[in-house]
Amino acid sequence: MENQALFVEQNEGSNAIRTLSLFRPIIHPHQIYEVTEELKGENYCSGCRLVLNGSSYFCKTCPDFYLHEKCAKFSYEIQHPFHSRHPLNLYTSLVSNFIACDVCRDICDGFIYFCEQFDFKLDMKCAALTTHKIGVLEEKMTGRVTELHHFTHPHKLVLANCNDPKHKRKCNICRLQILGPAYFCPERFCGYKLHESCLRLPQKIRVPFHPNHMLVSRLLPYSNSLQRCYACTLQLHLGEFVYSCEHCDFNVHAICANSLKRPLKCEFHPNDLYYFGRNHISPFDSIWDKNFNCEVCDGSCKRKPFYRCLKCGIIFHLKCVRIPYTVKSKYHIHTLLLKDSFIEDDSGKYFCDFCEEERNSNDDIYYCEECNGQTIAHIECVLAEVEDNIEIRKNIHEERFRKELENLVARFMKLFSNDCRPPIEEVIQAGVVPRFVELLGSPSDYVREQAVLVLGNIAAVSLRCRDLVLGHRALLPLLALLNEPVSRTMLENATWTLSRFCKPPFDQVKLVLPTLARLIHSKDEVVLAKACRALSYLSDDTNDNIQAIIEAGVLGHLVELLRHPFPSVAISALYTVRNIVTRNDVQILK
Repeated sequence: MENQALFVEQNEGSNAIRTLSLFRPIIHPHQIYEVTEELKGENYCSGCRLVLNGSSYFCKTCPDFYLHEKCAKFSYEIQHPFHSRHPLNLYTSLVSNFIACDVCRDICDGFIYFCEQFDFKLDMKCAALTTHKIGVLEEKMTGRVTELHHFTHPHKLVLANCNDPKHKRKCNICRLQILGPAYFCPERFCGYKLHESCLRLPQKIRVPFHPNHMLVSRLLPYSNSLQRCYACTLQLHLGEFVYSCEHCDFNVHAICANSLKRPLKCEFHPNDLYYFGRNHISPFDSIWDKNFNCEVCDGSCKRKPFYRCLKCGIIFHLKCVRIPYTVKSKYHIHTLLLKDSFIEDDSGKYFCDFCEEERNSNDDIYYCEECNGQTIAHIECVLAEVEDNIEIRKNIHEERFRKELENLVARFMKLFSNDCRPPIEEVIQAGVVPRFVELLGSPSDYVREQAVLVLGNIAAVSLRCRDLVLGHRALLPLLALLNEPVSRTMLENATWTLSRFCKPPFDQVKLVLPTLARLIHSKDEVVLAKACRALSYLSDDTNDNIQAIIEAGVLGHLVELLRHPFPSVAISALYTVRNIVTRNDVQILK
């Protein structure tokens, strides 16, 4: 009887109300009542987080508590084939900002089945599945990295699906709602979360409305003065992720810097206009009541995409900018049609076929109806008056740059070979270091790998050279690269360069510990050896540094690596263990 619910019919006035009482408060401490059809609406079951349907119940005491009848009958303990070793117990909540089902990776906002011994969690819908359906669940996450570190946050981030629209979780970078796959911090009371697309945002960026300097990503520090985004003029908040100019008092939101890339030139206005799409509508909610009218027709632009002059601050409807509904482009055989948005597949990544850059699937675009959406382009790319084919020009430019870079790196490596003394002063004066640090953020894997090798060779010359490279902020983009899915050679070269950075003073490089703690579990012997060697450099310093290394949780695995069949791995691990145990008695006991 313990796992059963008791139904009681009782009369209140002329209406018969069916009430549900439960013997154990694990489900809910109050009596719950049958929901009428009018009350169902868009409410969600608190157990399975699905929309109410069929027989359902609600609590008069607790607002927003609804329950399917079948969910009210959940067993308090089950045996399930997804975790057959131990029974799973029913929990209505756990003290955490982030709980994800270990089968489907969906965030658990409702009830869960939980094995405390193995920290295994199963949401309600997966608890109802059988083993033959697990392949469908696994397919959803194929090709995605499940755990990573990002330069904007000190903790590990974990992949999960956010499918509950009632829980409005917002990305810490773009401040937009998260729906679908995203990365969350599992640390209790942290709550940091990022869109999958926001992980790819660069640390440095060049925008057309501030052409003289690169913008650098940062968390906005405290300031006595009110700071506003140059592009949208909305207020910037303490701790917000922004792009800033290191030379000017210039700050922009991440969403503005990465979406306002293509200026539109028109005949009736002297300045460039920039498209503010549907992703900008939510941030503008705070100023809808003010004057937000089109400069041409004086009609309201509220909750619609618009074009804006960043210098004048005036705005225009798309139709008032005189964007044609149809256009004939010399880059495509068919007529292109203007459309408010288009999603061609479920990949989650969408590109402009003219400039080959990523586009927002919610933005207005030109597309080819006859090709069934196989050709899609930014409005600005279609309307841009260019003489040469955009794609050919882009490929020629990239090929020239690649050849120039190959020649530059070849000459550079020859200078830094063991057969001659490297002219380090000439290299420093030539400004090579900041240029190659910038190339760490290149979209080209080849360019990034060459930059990694050059910076590693410079840092290896002397401690002064290492400090020079770190002084140009090479560490964070290198760590970001190491936490991405990259090729084997890239991973090996990047780990080697990281080891070149890992020499005292410790304070300059302590951020590397979480990355090294992950790399020493690599299956690649070269990566293992370089990561262990980096730890040996870090441990060859003060007791405080060794304490930080111990707290990073690497010592146990380093001891295991002493038996590794690859000599360079075992020797590098031995150096680190030796440094730790020979410091003092306190470290030996640990």
